[in-house]
Amino acid sequence: MIRKIFLLFVFVTFYCRVAEGSNNNKPIVISWGDIDVRYSTNSEPAVKGEKITTLRGWKGERVSAVAEIWTSDTLKDVSYEIYELKNRNRVLSSSLYESGFVTYQMADELGPEGHGCGSRKDHSKFDSLLVADCIDKHIKVLDILPQRIQPLWLSIDIPSDAVPGVYTGTVTFKSGSKILDKLRIQLKVEDYELPSPYDWNFHLDLWQNPFAVARYENLPLWSDAHLEAMRPVFTRLADAGQKVITASIIHKPWNGQVYDPYMSMVSWTRKLDGTWEYGYEVFDRWVEFMMSLGIDKQINCYSMVPWRLSFQYYDEASNTTQEVKTKPGEKAYEDLWVDMLKDFSAHLKSKGWFEITTIAMDERPMDVMQRTIEVIRKADPDFKLSLAGNWLPEIEREIEDYSIAWGQSFPEETLLRRRSEGKKSTWYSSCADAVPNSYTFSEPGESYQTIMEMLRRDSDGFLRWAYNCWSLDPMTDTRYDNYASGDCFLVYPGNRPSVRFERLRDGVEAFEKHRVLGRSQLEGKTLVTCGDSFTEGDFWDYIDAEGKNDRRSPEIYDSEWGCYKTYPYWIAKRNGMKLVNMAKCGATLALSADKKCECFVTEKLHSIPKDADYILFKFGINDSWRLPVGTIDDTTPDTFCGAWNIVLSWVIENCPDAKVGVIASNHCKTKEWSDATVMMCEKYGVRCLNEESEDVPYFYEQKFRACPDDIREAMNAKYRVSEKNKHPNVAAHRIESLIVEKFLRTL
Repeated sequence: MIRKIFLLFVFVTFYCRVAEGSNNNKPIVISWGDIDVRYSTNSEPAVKGEKITTLRGWKGERVSAVAEIWTSDTLKDVSYEIYELKNRNRVLSSSLYESGFVTYQMADELGPEGHGCGSRKDHSKFDSLLVADCIDKHIKVLDILPQRIQPLWLSIDIPSDAVPGVYTGTVTFKSGSKILDKLRIQLKVEDYELPSPYDWNFHLDLWQNPFAVARYENLPLWSDAHLEAMRPVFTRLADAGQKVITASIIHKPWNGQVYDPYMSMVSWTRKLDGTWEYGYEVFDRWVEFMMSLGIDKQINCYSMVPWRLSFQYYDEASNTTQEVKTKPGEKAYEDLWVDMLKDFSAHLKSKGWFEITTIAMDERPMDVMQRTIEVIRKADPDFKLSLAGNWLPEIEREIEDYSIAWGQSFPEETLLRRRSEGKKSTWYSSCADAVPNSYTFSEPGESYQTIMEMLRRDSDGFLRWAYNCWSLDPMTDTRYDNYASGDCFLVYPGNRPSVRFERLRDGVEAFEKHRVLGRSQLEGKTLVTCGDSFTEGDFWDYIDAEGKNDRRSPEIYDSEWGCYKTYPYWIAKRNGMKLVNMAKCGATLALSADKKCECFVTEKLHSIPKDADYILFKFGINDSWRLPVGTIDDTTPDTFCGAWNIVLSWVIENCPDAKVGVIASNHCKTKEWSDATVMMCEKYGVRCLNEESEDVPYFYEQKFRACPDDIREAMNAKYRVSEKNKHPNVAAHRIESLIVEKFLRTL
């Protein structure tokens, strides 16, 4: 009998241990999961059963984690409690948490063509599934169905004044009053600080739909109650770094293709006498409301070219709403819009909003855009324009804020020039794109990947239609009649975020962290530049806006800095650097036989500050007309290579802590000189930016030497001081500064 009992004990013990090795056999599994996994109803529970997660973040950053609960049987009244994060006597309050169970919504998938566009009224033709997407912070207790994962999302907003260190806390899960399990959190706060979202540079443009909020909440449009319902929804958007207000200035600019069509925020009235009157009460109320939330950098007004070319107005004579059908290129179109835009321009100027307002259009063909721009310029030539659509190089210079389709690209030269002009250049994704995207069925990591791709492309930001164009009942069904599910919204009613929105926001934070680290790399550092007129600046034939030949004009000279606005100036100014510009017009690196030029080797080399953080050389233009190139082994200052031997060996020995870089100019007599510069840099292990390389898009002069004469002349004219003075102008220097700054960061 004793032996039988013993054998039974062994069997039970063995069985339990085997069962422990498989979480599927456990009645309950509670574990940390993966924030980049899209959980569906048939997802498997975590195999490892992670009980602790380690998060890292900067001060001012938001970090996130996801827990998963799985049960073999129905689990009633499940709740959770998050305890304060502590580091000895330091505490991060639980008020810094935003958390919620991730609820399941109906979703479909891409169509047979491999994209998300096109009619979907018959949902039976598309595969459908339930996916966990909405982070419902309003649900505190719920039942969990058997054989189904229930995710819990947890975000922590690290305060900007947090003391760096490791903080620990717990999340306790209960069923009723019974404790099910505890998960631990370790949060490492690093000694870096992320600026507030308002100060982020990333140009985020997620289109808003205030009409959807009014419909879903059953509130009168533009009432105080409507504004209050919108406040938390769009505050969340502001906290993600949103820069743009979406405003509709006509009725149904997108032909009502979303469930809650956009109505005009401007009233159009044709008076009894045939004149027009425009009302801006709603427009002003909307803009002022969004600005109160911190979204105040830009107002995009849609659209002069709606997808259905019909314009609605109130007609006093008939006391009815009428519409006029007309298109760009027709006189009726011009008459309609010139009058409106003149009035709109005056109103915007009276409000102080004109400079931040754009007349916005999307996905319109070239001929339509050209005719529309003509009308805009007739009304007010100073109106700014924005466009989300295909790459149209013929009108690019007209567009202040240009977002192009995901699969297209800006020429690098254009991207740099636009940035130097203060214009925005971004990309957008849409239903036409499969991966990466932000559908409800997309993997959450795709949203993060999208923003990282913007970093790789050197984009100024990202645009997406839309932030909150909700389906009929988005809390249960995210499918649409015209698009793949979730294409038109990233958040849910009641200020509920989605997993994909949180990951997109994480991407924007990562983008900004990259910018902060880049600036901190240069901020407060001393930049020493050595070269000739292409570095000092030569503006001898410059004519200012008033027609005067003023070499100290503030357009080209900064009296506070005491230097011309050349590429070193722009780099130093942008990054808070100290600038020592030792360049001299007409200077040579080596000693010329006629000794008519200032020789850097003999006259300035030993004056380089030995505590310089960055030292940058750009020589060769003047040398190429006066001196022999020489050989790699020359040691005297009367050849170009000999001078480089002297300069580079001296700098390496006397400025050992400095980061040294050399620019090989593409303005020399022949390419032999830039090749010699590259060769000497390779000898000393010094990084070289070769302007002769096809990878370096320099605009002026020789960049266009292969072009026809008239084209070359037209392009060069944009980037030189004057017809007689072919030195680069301020616009060219600003572009060059972006290229050289990127080079500095590699040293």
